[in-house]
Amino acid sequence: MRLAAYSTDVTGESLRAIIFDFNGVIADDEMTHLECFQQALSEAGLVLSKKEYYGPYLGMDERTCAAALLTRRGGSCDPALHARIIERKAALFHNHTAGHQAALFLRSSECLVIEDSRAGIQAGVQAGMRVLAAATTYPSVQLTEAHLILPTLDGVDPADLARRLFQPRSTEDCAGWGKQSRQD
Repeated sequence: MRLAAYSTDVTGESLRAIIFDFNGVIADDEMTHLECFQQALSEAGLVLSKKEYYGPYLGMDERTCAAALLTRRGGSCDPALHARIIERKAALFHNHTAGHQAALFLRSSECLVIEDSRAGIQAGVQAGMRVLAAATTYPSVQLTEAHLILPTLDGVDPADLARRLFQPRSTEDCAGWGKQSRQD
């Protein structure tokens, strides 16, 4: 995606992509992850305080963090215990999310999904999001569930995408924007 209109050229390079972290940025589920992880660790005789989690362990994934905690406690990481902690945390989080939906900081109707797969397109549409399909993996004729299909993201202007996908000019555009907005 070309973001020339939005880029700042400080070192001779310009912004070419934006990557968002999901947990704690898009979905408000960071505390749920921590609580499930703390419970799994506690069942294995380990303690991880909130202060430690948000301090030296925050940038680590759970596998690395659990290994560090096991090593800190006993001088080495027992692979079987490590696997049990990770599996237990995953089960706790799965059970929690089965009954609770994470609060999103962005409403689904305000989200843009950029996808090249049919499954991703279907998931985005079912979630109530606008979907832009890049026909880089599948031909355009197989991506028709998307709201907009482009052959590539090269030269795409984000302001144009916002206008085309989120600000219909009339009720006719809104009812048929998938058909009217497609480009092959």
